[in-house]
Amino acid sequence: MVLSSMLTTGCLVENDPEVLYITTARLINRLQKCSIKSASGQVEMIPIGTMDLLQTNRFLMFPVVENGLLSVEDVVGLGPGTLSGEPNNITITGAWVTFDFESMNLKTNYLLDVDEDNNGIADILEADADGDGEPDVSLDDLALPNKIFIPAAGFAPIEESSTLSLEIISPPIGNLLDQNHAFDEIFSAGILQTKVVVLGILADGSEVQSNPFYFPVKICRGCLVTYDVQPASCCFPETDTALVPCFPGQDESSSCSVVCAVLYGADRFVKKEAMLKRYITNLQDEIPAEFQEPQAAAAQ
Repeated sequence: MVLSSMLTTGCLVENDPEVLYITTARLINRLQKCSIKSASGQVEMIPIGTMDLLQTNRFLMFPVVENGLLSVEDVVGLGPGTLSGEPNNITITGAWVTFDFESMNLKTNYLLDVDEDNNGIADILEADADGDGEPDVSLDDLALPNKIFIPAAGFAPIEESSTLSLEIISPPIGNLLDQNHAFDEIFSAGILQTKVVVLGILADGSEVQSNPFYFPVKICRGCLVTYDVQPASCCFPETDTALVPCFPGQDESSSCSVVCAVLYGADRFVKKEAMLKRYITNLQDEIPAEFQEPQAAAAQ
């Protein structure tokens, strides 16, 4: 009787980890036509993600969540004619993501080295583009967050699993990682451990949350680039490439011509292009003159 009352009234303990589960993370790639819904029914799980800073500043995770509640009809014998809707279905509202940067051996942001007026203060900490007399950026703005909330939409029906899409590394965080000296060198890498907790609500408004799911992401510089042409020809390929991933810079390799296209306009994209073409191996290196000559010829 008590169980029946709880199920029909929705009086569940909020944040009960036995209500909603993250069971695994999926790999979404070209073989699945970049779709969360698998036409064949076959899904591939991924134990660790890979994010290439030479190509992207964001990372999408695709967690599989399961609703552990039973149908009210199965428990108390109420049929569809009695209920206006299944109260134990869960509507996903978002997720909390916690980051562990301690083991990554991060260094400083390269922007803190830029001091063109030689006054001992980084230019980024003095910029006042809006003219309000206060710097636009502080040291706190260049610090990586320990925890963020990600709004999301999804639905977890009773006794079924669903795949969500969560941007667990957003562009502001990806940009800070990209700017860190720890990833200046080609093929430099580190493991970022993330903890994901999905939130949802029942029909009566009760909030539930999932178990914590630990998902490591390998952060690297250039580790997902393949060369189907000579490095110097990456930005001017004679033929179109077939190696176009669902999400360039995430979990799948990209041809260097794709990388050249996606990095255009990014922070330090000229140096990144020079690295892509193997003229430099570190973003702190000076770009040699032989790199500039083909660029000038192409512009003409």
